Amino acid sequence: LNSPGGGFFPVVAVDAADHVHVAWLDATETPGGSNTIDYIRSADRGATWTTPMPVNQGASGVGSGTPSLVVHGETVMVAWNGQQFFQGIGYAISADGGDLWYPEGFYAPGFSISAIALAADENGTYYATWTYNNGFDNDVGIVFWDGPPSRPAITNIARGTGSLTVTWSASPEPDVVLYRVWRSADGVSYDLVA
Repeated sequence: LNSPGGGFFPVVAVDAADHVHVAWLDATETPGGSNTIDYIRSADRGATWTTPMPVNQGASGVGSGTPSLVVHGETVMVAWNGQQFFQGIGYAISADGGDLWYPEGFYAPGFSISAIALAADENGTYYATWTYNNGFDNDVGIVFWDGPPSRPAITNIARGTGSLTVTWSASPEPDVVLYRVWRSADGVSYDLVA
């Protein structure tokens, strides 16, 4: 997995569909001058790979240390030791298996941190732990948040006279409590129908 600037500290995760996800700290710089966190994926267990892509734009900076990677359903999350005016957790999330990424985020607990680790549970709740120095010795911190639910899969579309019936599989997360159905005639504006 060649990296033009040089890669360091790779992390790997394998999802339920046997897709292999890899992220690493790369020496290539963002326009703002911080290192990038690169991501790549294989849908055939490592025989072929997507093009490496940075998941950060430099807004949260990148400190030293190994990034962390977790996959739950179609959601991929990468976190790293971020640096703005102080240290925190820089992170990026993809809700479509790693093709497109939301703009990077930054969580600042208010003190210097290191050794970030990610995990996700069956409900799509994401957890981040880290080590920090509380002024006397090292301690451990944790933060968590709900990720987006998995996309339901459409299982059938039945056209009737003046009607359309759409069925889908249930979301695998047990904490999903409702579905909203939107309709569009032009693909631009949408109306809530159910």
